[in-house]
Amino acid sequence: PGKEPATKDATIAAKAEETSAEPTITEPKAGDTSVSGTGVPGATVVLKDKDGNKIGEATVGEDGKWTVDNIPADKLVEGEKVTAEQTEPGKEPATKDATIAAKAEEETDTTAPKLDAKDDGSVTVTPPTDDDTKEISVTYTPEGSTDPVTVTVTKGEDGKWKLPEGVPEGITVDENTGVVTIPANKIADGTDVTAKDKAGNESDPKTVKAGNNPTKPDDKPSAPAITWGGYWFLGYNENKDTEPVEELERGSHFRYIYGYVDKTVRPEGMITRSEAAAMIARLAGLDMSDKSKPAFKDTPSAWYNTAINAMVKKDLMFADKDGNFRPNEPITRGEFARALYYIDHKSDKIAPFADVKGHVYEDAINQAYGNGRIAGYPDGTFKPEAKIQRAEAARILNRFAGRYVQEKGIADYKARLIHFTDLPTSHWAYYEIVEAANSHRYHRMNKYNIEEMWTGLLD
Repeated sequence: PGKEPATKDATIAAKAEETSAEPTITEPKAGDTSVSGTGVPGATVVLKDKDGNKIGEATVGEDGKWTVDNIPADKLVEGEKVTAEQTEPGKEPATKDATIAAKAEEETDTTAPKLDAKDDGSVTVTPPTDDDTKEISVTYTPEGSTDPVTVTVTKGEDGKWKLPEGVPEGITVDENTGVVTIPANKIADGTDVTAKDKAGNESDPKTVKAGNNPTKPDDKPSAPAITWGGYWFLGYNENKDTEPVEELERGSHFRYIYGYVDKTVRPEGMITRSEAAAMIARLAGLDMSDKSKPAFKDTPSAWYNTAINAMVKKDLMFADKDGNFRPNEPITRGEFARALYYIDHKSDKIAPFADVKGHVYEDAINQAYGNGRIAGYPDGTFKPEAKIQRAEAARILNRFAGRYVQEKGIADYKARLIHFTDLPTSHWAYYEIVEAANSHRYHRMNKYNIEEMWTGLLD
């Protein structure tokens, strides 16, 4: 009090940068081809070698775990240091070092190949890192098939891994690490993949998740996932024999879907019980010579006579409790499964859907599910009383009969195909309906899948 004020200036410093949390790193071992640890979900982790060079990077998952894969087997050397650098959005990085431990004894020639089924439906196979492993055989089921195939990759004298000739496009092998990658669209959803080395050391099977099923437009429910069931049932194939895929390089497929008089096919339309009878009877090559009126109260003589009579004689379809066939009512998923019951493989699998247990067609649904004909919906139900659309029916029956074509397979015949005014090429089931509505000759693209190359159209 009573004195003049005094002042002192200060410069405002920049706000201190926040630092990311320090990650953890699981002790890596010499020869490992992946390194993992924990961190903050969403953060980026960069793995560096002793000289600060980047080995790889990963994003921390929602479970707080990260893994850097596909590391060359000679990159991690015993006694050297690796660093995991974690960076959270908007923060400075934090690091954690680890010393590479000696390779464990059990990780020598008795180690089986490592399988990893990704969330997107793809699978990677990592061979053991011992010097003796020169060959890995990977067994998987191709998309649209239930017959597994085996692809064998080999390590040459130059130390480089190679795929055999004829492997479907998209399947790759890292020539340095031997890591085999099979994309999701090459593997049938819900099937197992296994791998073993030449000594017979076999991996535990990994089940492929559904991650690549085609979908319909957003305003319609997604088509249930389905896969082909093998060549046991070939319908109109000119060979008429049960043969493995390697012997079925060529054949003929005959149409079983017909359009309407207005030149539409109505892919989103419900398929009636009589239409389903006609499609299945044609595809199965059933005896359709009986033109008499079907013996039901509600089936006056009509175009469907031969198809219904053929299906009833095989006990594939029958009357309801009131003695009616209901030819013009939409067929349900449960009824469709029952219509395939006696001409399909037997299966001991039990469908994991609560709305199937105790259903009148439970056995047929279990078999259809077990054979990969029809899967459930994303909400975990099967919906046995839901109606099937014509496009869905074509997809189910094509896989059932081993019929599968894409753009490349019909390239030489586009102008001569049967066209429908309501089926644009952008429709999710365009190729399914083209396959079902055009009689044709074909040969398989290769022995690893059932995709067709058409070689001629049939009248």
